Amino acid sequence: MRRIEVERPTTWVALTGFMGVGKTRIGRELAQKLLLHFVDLDRLIERETGLAIPDIFRYLGEDYFRKLEREAVRELVGKDYLVVSLGGGTFIDAENRRLLLERGPVVALWARPETILERVQRRPGKRPLLEG
Repeated sequence: MRRIEVERPTTWVALTGFMGVGKTRIGRELAQKLLLHFVDLDRLIERETGLAIPDIFRYLGEDYFRKLEREAVRELVGKDYLVVSLGGGTFIDAENRRLLLERGPVVALWARPETILERVQRRPGKRPLLEG
């Protein structure tokens, strides 16, 4: 792991990357070190809808989920003092990408494919795009 030196404190960071790369775990640790609040975008959507992400995909569809995701991103870019763990597909959307890049640093996390596979297999049923 490479250490990143920051010249000035930041009040907002987004983490992106494929499912299973560690965005949530690293996001929590980063927020603690930077004394910022941590928000997991998927958990935020689950709290606001009262539905688990796999259920949103199953019963309402991916398009509806992506709409909820865009609304949540619009809300979060207006706030300060956050480390945001994005969903695995959030940054693919052009509007989300534009808003996020305008807002602050977006850090892409990577992991070896074997590592990702091992991690996602530990949580069956939690990755709706793999159910397909």
